[in-house]
Amino acid sequence: MRYGQHQIIFDIFEVYKAVFIFIFLRIEKSKTMNTRETIMCYDDAIAISKEYQYLVGMPFCGEYRNLGQVDAVVIAPSGKLNKSIFLKQFAMHQDAEQALAFYNDNAYDVVLLGRDALGQLTCRELSAHLAFVSSNPDLMMQLD
Repeated sequence: MRYGQHQIIFDIFEVYKAVFIFIFLRIEKSKTMNTRETIMCYDDAIAISKEYQYLVGMPFCGEYRNLGQVDAVVIAPSGKLNKSIFLKQFAMHQDAEQALAFYNDNAYDVVLLGRDALGQLTCRELSAHLAFVSSNPDLMMQLD
């Protein structure tokens, strides 16, 4: 009889373990699906960056509005760490192609570059900027 009780407890544990693993995997999948970063190949990134050059000189919007205006629309590497390295390289060389020289992968993004109140270089993904603009189109207007 005792063996049966232990077996039931073990079976209940296995069921809870399976449910936990299922929930964990669903959460992890949703994290990767909800990322705002758009990953693309180099040729697509070139085409998109050319298409959105009109944003240069326009104000950032949303939480980036205090950065002033967009200074450049450039191709950047994918991933936060690689973007951070890219920004440091861009600050040194003032050229996006030279700043990309360190990057060996084939996943790219298009970013908007600008400077904060202290003159520090910063970037925002084009996809995040466009998502905000599409939900708040009146914020793209120039301020007096």
